[in-house]
Amino acid sequence: MTIRKKFFLLAGTLLALFGAVIGILALAQKLDRDQLANISQYEQPLSQLIAEFDVYTDRYELEVLRVLRSGDLSPDDREAAAVALKRLGDELRKSLVSSQALLVQATKDQRFDTEDRIELARIGGVLKYLSRDLEDFLGIGETTLAEAKDTFGKFLDPRLVTRLIASGADQAERRSVTIFFSDIKQFTGISEQLTASTIVHLLNEYFGAVAKVIHGHRGIIDKYIGDAVMAFWVPPFSAGARDHARDACRAALAQQEAIAALQARLPEITGMRRNAPELVIRMGIATGEAVVGTIGSEAARSYTVIGDSVNLASRLEGINSVYGTLLMIGEETYRLAQEDIEAREVDVITVAGKMEPVRIYELMSAAGQLQSSRLELRETFTDGLASYRRRDWDGAQAYFEACLRIAPDDGPARVFLDRISVLRSSPPGPDWDGVWHYDKK
Repeated sequence: MTIRKKFFLLAGTLLALFGAVIGILALAQKLDRDQLANISQYEQPLSQLIAEFDVYTDRYELEVLRVLRSGDLSPDDREAAAVALKRLGDELRKSLVSSQALLVQATKDQRFDTEDRIELARIGGVLKYLSRDLEDFLGIGETTLAEAKDTFGKFLDPRLVTRLIASGADQAERRSVTIFFSDIKQFTGISEQLTASTIVHLLNEYFGAVAKVIHGHRGIIDKYIGDAVMAFWVPPFSAGARDHARDACRAALAQQEAIAALQARLPEITGMRRNAPELVIRMGIATGEAVVGTIGSEAARSYTVIGDSVNLASRLEGINSVYGTLLMIGEETYRLAQEDIEAREVDVITVAGKMEPVRIYELMSAAGQLQSSRLELRETFTDGLASYRRRDWDGAQAYFEACLRIAPDDGPARVFLDRISVLRSSPPGPDWDGVWHYDKK
């Protein structure tokens, strides 16, 4: 072979090799461009969408936890939380829909090889399950917020919420108010017979029954204190002094009826088919001036009443235990509500913490509904009380003994018979005014 031929053969070989190299490099360059295109068109946006989804999920969960841990959030704050949760939920759905659409487009792109498209399809299947779980996740958040709102409404009267929003959170004013206190007689002894869960169940049933009555008579429940209830009546919920005194008395009488109905269910509530406990509720009502407003710290505030009338109502509830009565009201309450109720004057006393005498009355029924035997009891007791104040011990004793013949369990008559026995042996001085002094709460 000549040198010329060898030269052309070598040149051809080199050209062929160069062409092959160029082809390989061109193919490699095309693959790089495809990969770069896939990364910029699919992989980076998909990674960003998944990252956003993760962030929104965390923010949604944190918002729900914030609401749950902030029991003192105002209604406006809770509404803002609901709006925030809805916005985050919409963002989560949007991120998921965009991710699914991008994956569908990627699986159809021929620049991905078969193995990559299979993997992309598998990821798309995972997102379908995630979409279903997302709705459950959002549903839990919405339910939790709704229950938090419902619970808030149970602990704070919605009428007060509306009033406070309209007039501002900080307010206080002196108003004529009627205050109510009640307590379950010998509840400690009752609770010793029951398990902890049964005690809670019993109290919930009791509070539910009386709360319904109080709200139905335009009253505001201030608080539950153990087994005790404090409530009050004040304008504008009860229009005026006569109205709120009357409403409080009617509510007390209606509560006694509700408790009688509850008593019939006690075997079922307590699980004690025999010897079920007896619910006896003592109540005290007083009307007078008090400060009404929002009181408390920045962390916890309540709309409540403070003043001597509050203390008097509490003392009247307790004084029932002395006279064997259930419904004791103060003189101002009686003066305002007397046309709507039946009551009897029981005594003139001073209660613990007060020097000024208070005339007290037993609330007996609504107007016109007193039974004939109770009418006779009231008249006889009134005569006995008049004799007692004249220091006519013999005449008073005769009247009070007559009361016991009419009603053998009449507590006030028994109290005065015992008192007369003391006064016979230790006659009061010439300045005696008939006021009996109590120094115990």
